[in-house]
Amino acid sequence: MKKIGKIIGFLLMMAILIGMTGPIDWTGERRVVEEIVIIEFPTLEWEVIELPIEEPEVAELGRITMSLRIEGIDTNLYYNATFSFEFTGYATVLDLLNAVNEANSALGVIIYGAKDDEDNGEDEYDEDDETGTDNEADADDIDDTDKVEQRVIEIAGIAEKDFPEGSGWAFLINGFRPQYGISGQALQDSDEVIFYFRGPPEIGMQYPIADLRRLISDGILRFICMEPVFMLNDAGIWVQAMGATPVVGALVTHNGSVSVTDANGEIFVGHNNRRAGFHTLQIERYDRESGLPTVLRFAPGFSAFALFADTPVGAWYLDAVMFSVREGFFGGVGENRFAPTSRMRIEQLITVLARIYGADIDEDAMPWYASAVEWAVKTGVIREAEFESGAYVTRERFIYMFFRTISLLEGGGMTPRADISEAVDYSGIDRRYIDAISWAVASGIIRGTGEDRLAIDPVVEVSRAVASQMIYNYFNYIREGGYD
Repeated sequence: MKKIGKIIGFLLMMAILIGMTGPIDWTGERRVVEEIVIIEFPTLEWEVIELPIEEPEVAELGRITMSLRIEGIDTNLYYNATFSFEFTGYATVLDLLNAVNEANSALGVIIYGAKDDEDNGEDEYDEDDETGTDNEADADDIDDTDKVEQRVIEIAGIAEKDFPEGSGWAFLINGFRPQYGISGQALQDSDEVIFYFRGPPEIGMQYPIADLRRLISDGILRFICMEPVFMLNDAGIWVQAMGATPVVGALVTHNGSVSVTDANGEIFVGHNNRRAGFHTLQIERYDRESGLPTVLRFAPGFSAFALFADTPVGAWYLDAVMFSVREGFFGGVGENRFAPTSRMRIEQLITVLARIYGADIDEDAMPWYASAVEWAVKTGVIREAEFESGAYVTRERFIYMFFRTISLLEGGGMTPRADISEAVDYSGIDRRYIDAISWAVASGIIRGTGEDRLAIDPVVEVSRAVASQMIYNYFNYIREGGYD
């Protein structure tokens, strides 16, 4: 199927995108978001909120897969959302870096305190000798790696010794600064690791998050920074604090347009870009004297989702709507609305099916659906005599047409069947649609509406939200390997 590869990739990232666009109250009230308390402050003063830090469970795996990103001074040096490597015992950040060196030697990751200092060029990195010359005594001092705190001192020629004191390479795991160094910090499968070069503390570094909640209604796109800090409380327990401040004076690229954030961390967006769906974003800011970055850039190709006003976070159909809009199957209905409860008409369904299969249709034609209907008739999805403009689509007919389209255009693989004879409304199903509904139940595309017994609701008219959900379920079924 056309677009399957892109769709599968999108599904794997869905949970992350939702987390970025969840409801956050920046008015100053405390609100729990992903188990972290967030407070906004008008200045850079921090308020400490003690939260216990849960140590990760370390699994002794033979291979681990994660997302790895390396940001240099003013450009991305490396990005791999599915970096995989082998390890023994338990995986650490040091294991990850060694694997990166093996897989991408051009990156030239150099680690201070590495066991093979000569190979890493460590004899040129004497912290007490700013000339960078060889010093045998110092080389001997760092042979005992148990006594030396290992750290990254150079990647791709960007070395800490070439910048003001206090500059250097740092890293985040899942958006947080870790408690341990590279040799002691354990990793888990699916972790997100980001290495970045930052200036000395007086320059500062912010980790921006995009707030799109007012984008569609007011044309306001806001960027704030939440930075975690770690500390020991009186009981000797590691705790973390979170603060939020606006990202001021940053250069933002939004869907190709460039703006600078104001004192509130906001940019104004023109009407052409005030739409629901995904928005590509990048953000940059640099220290004037040193040229070093003072905000962490977003990943290459980063995008955030702006919600429709009538599609709230927490709605049972939110994932499905995000997916359908992202893939171009559905669009809005104007005024920042998706109309999730609106009933679906036959011409709308045919247009969605045409979009799923990448049909070359002209939606500027008159009427707007004429090209899609012509495609459906030619492919056999519907007979011309069966098309009645404006007719609402029932659940059983939606399933049948979806099933028929896949059967005609995919050819085979439609083998799973479920026994639906026990459905409470089995007798009300049109006999022509029994096989398609049996397939849909077996594939998890529909799960019925009954609490104790299967209920198909065959003659209930399909809403846009339900239609999005059934299509989303189908592609999840494909992703999980259910297609023969």
